[in-house]
Amino acid sequence: MKKISKIIAAVLVIGGMVLLSKTSAAQAQETIDLRKLVVTDEEEQFYRTQSASIKKYNRMLEKLTVNPGARGSLRRYEESYGGAYINENGELVVLLTENVDKNRRMIQEYTEDDSIITKTCFYSYNELMEVIDTLNGELRNLAEQGVLVDEMYDDVSLNRVIIRVRNLNDEKEQLVRDIIDSGCMVFRNSEHGAVLQEGLCGGLGIVSGDNGLPSTLGFCATRNGVEGYVTAGHSANRIGEEFTYNGEVIGEVTHTGWYHNTTADAGFIQAKKGGTLTNYIMGHRCIGATGYEYPSGTQISMYGQKSGLQRGTIESYHSSFNESLDFGEYTTIDHARATYKSQEGDSGAPIFLYEGSYDGESLCTLIGIHSSRNFEQKPHFAKYGNIVKVLGVTTVTE
Repeated sequence: MKKISKIIAAVLVIGGMVLLSKTSAAQAQETIDLRKLVVTDEEEQFYRTQSASIKKYNRMLEKLTVNPGARGSLRRYEESYGGAYINENGELVVLLTENVDKNRRMIQEYTEDDSIITKTCFYSYNELMEVIDTLNGELRNLAEQGVLVDEMYDDVSLNRVIIRVRNLNDEKEQLVRDIIDSGCMVFRNSEHGAVLQEGLCGGLGIVSGDNGLPSTLGFCATRNGVEGYVTAGHSANRIGEEFTYNGEVIGEVTHTGWYHNTTADAGFIQAKKGGTLTNYIMGHRCIGATGYEYPSGTQISMYGQKSGLQRGTIESYHSSFNESLDFGEYTTIDHARATYKSQEGDSGAPIFLYEGSYDGESLCTLIGIHSSRNFEQKPHFAKYGNIVKVLGVTTVTE
């Protein structure tokens, strides 16, 4: 598929030039076919089919869901449902585990499409989600036992849960299976952990020397040539406050963005002499950081020391909210509101865009750090562009 956003922008510019010229509308139409510049006829058909498939998918899920108030991996469906995906033609494919003929008729009714594609699978989608939900709550315990899960996701077309473990061996796989064991679990090795062992990285758990409260290292950075780490400002709120990792002092706070009406709930911890910085976020190599604007619905990831890897979407990119903390109530402005799962201890966690896996290595772009949750328990994060303005830092990307 072609990436069409830049082409659309170019078309809009060209379109503007045509409107400003003295060329007649008829002549302009002969000169330039806007639709064909955007997509080919084949691509046009794919996108139209995919759009219809997405609507069918949501109609179907509404009927299949047995606990509509639940979110993400906690949501459960009718047991015969094995998941669904969009194929290379843009068509919706629905997997069914049992009574295929009977349940196909049910899916046809739910999607309002008698020609819907169904396939037989072995594992229900509930089983896939149970594996993910169970292991999400054990990622920290596994890490403490030396089992670092770099990535875990449901591959619906394979009807499996893919679990990528750093430097995988039989012992590490068994430690995971001791927690939950299912035939839908597929283990794969990820071999880029050596760099992470040489220094700190985004997503690691750190602790305040002032009050012993946990938070998460957001990313490694430099400030005016000085190396250090960025975490949440409400955690790193006092100049001179020391932070530790695994009981060892890693540095002290030299700058904080924590104050009333802050646009960046972030603080800079100057690294202790001899500390090593990396450009990794728990198995994902950070290839850049941006202060771009992101539309609502953008898929993002967070890695907190308590919640581990969580995914969600941006709901609003311009949000202000009150934070009620032990030491007072503060207002943060121009943060972003999102949907990923978070809890206490995730403050400062990196927020990033997954950019894909290349030659076995997962790449990402940093866009901010987790701040806190509002009164509705909706997570918010400080945007990278604002962090740069407030703290004067630059993330490490090499």
